[in-house]
Amino acid sequence: MLGSFFTTKTSGTGTGLGLSTVAGIVRSHGGFIQVESVPGHTSFRIYLPAKEAAEAAHPLENDAHVPPGHGQIVLVVDDEPSIREVAEVILTNHGYRVYTAEDGPAALAIFAQQIGQIGIVVVDLVMPMMSGRALVRALRRIDPQVKIMISTGRMDELELSEVEALGVEGVLLKPYTTRNLLLKLGLYLRGLQTAA
Repeated sequence: MLGSFFTTKTSGTGTGLGLSTVAGIVRSHGGFIQVESVPGHTSFRIYLPAKEAAEAAHPLENDAHVPPGHGQIVLVVDDEPSIREVAEVILTNHGYRVYTAEDGPAALAIFAQQIGQIGIVVVDLVMPMMSGRALVRALRRIDPQVKIMISTGRMDELELSEVEALGVEGVLLKPYTTRNLLLKLGLYLRGLQTAA
């Protein structure tokens, strides 16, 4: 099983840790990843436990604590394509409608076009061009009531006092699992406050 990750990317160009997000999702489903690497070639094998057909057809019925979406719109902003893709698949498969943006300017354009329609914005803290902090402030200027959740791979980049100052609903640590993502979105979209 994959246990630790590192990046060779320079500061401000993204973490390059899409694999850690995939690993977190695989683990959340009771699976593991096997990696084989030789010069010039690396292969990844994903192993997931088999499920009975009835259980697989209704996964949310087996866990009453994981709320499905009801068509709410979520805007996911992250400079890592793999994170955007995985989040979009998870949310779409669980009853949400999803927009994705690769940076702050793209997110602001989508948000302005969908003003009043987006239920919550999940904002990556560290992005090129416009930081997550700057994006949160810009979104608040457009709509002071918009719900925002910060996503970050390193909690030391964000102090609790800053979370409160930004006025965001909470923090989602990467790599996040399907369960964590759905639980937090469900709570915040229902207007409930919970500890980050």
